[in-house]
Amino acid sequence: MNKVCPCVMLVFAMILTLNAQERAGGAAGTVVDERGKPVASATVFLAGVIGREAPYAITDGEGKFLLKGLPGRWKLLAYKEADDYPRNFFVFFSSPGEDFPVIDIVQEKTVQNVVVRLGQKAGHLKLRVADDSGKSVTASVTFNRPDLTSSRPDVKGYGDYSTSVTDAVAVPAVPLRVTVEADGYEPWHYGGSDWQTKKGLIRIKSGKTIVLGVRLRRTTLSN
Repeated sequence: MNKVCPCVMLVFAMILTLNAQERAGGAAGTVVDERGKPVASATVFLAGVIGREAPYAITDGEGKFLLKGLPGRWKLLAYKEADDYPRNFFVFFSSPGEDFPVIDIVQEKTVQNVVVRLGQKAGHLKLRVADDSGKSVTASVTFNRPDLTSSRPDVKGYGDYSTSVTDAVAVPAVPLRVTVEADGYEPWHYGGSDWQTKKGLIRIKSGKTIVLGVRLRRTTLSN
C-alpha cells in the first residue's frame, strides 16, 4: 500500500486552510477613541463567540482593521489595555451609553467602513491596607456597581468585581462601592457606617488614580 508523504499532506492542509480563510466573511473598518481619533494597536473581536476562540484583529497605525469571522450576526468590541481601555466584554467594565456596531457576516463578503468606538478609559484605585498598628495587611477588594444591580436585573451578580490588592486596580469611571476584606479582620467599607448610602460611593475619573489609606480592625472573638 502506497503511503502519502507527510509533507504532501501538510501542503494539502495549508491549501484547505487558505481556501477556507478566503471564503470566510469579515469586517473592515476603524477603531476610534471617545473623541473620534483613530487608535493604533487596539484589539477588535467578535463578542458572543461561544465554544471556540473568538476571531480578532489588531489595528494598524491608522486604527484600521480587517477581521475575518464566522457567518452570523455579531457585535464588534474593541479594547487597548495599554492605554487604559479595558476589556469591556466584562459587564463590570461597560460604560453607560455604549453603542457597539452589530454586523451581519456573510461568507465571502466583507462588511466595509465599520467604526468601533472604544468606551471610557478606566480609572485606577491604589489601596494602602494596614492594621491598627500600621502593619501592612494582604487583603482583597470588592467593587460593586449599583447602577448595574439596581437598574439592570438581568445582569445582577455581575456588578461585583473582586481582586487581590497588590497595586493600582483598574475600575470603570462610574460610582462604586468599595469593600476591603482580610482573614481575621472586620470588613472595611468606603463611607464607613454610611457605606450603603450615597456617601459610600466613590467615583474615579477616567484616566485618573486615587490613593486610599485603609485601616483594618481585628475581628473580636466572642466566647
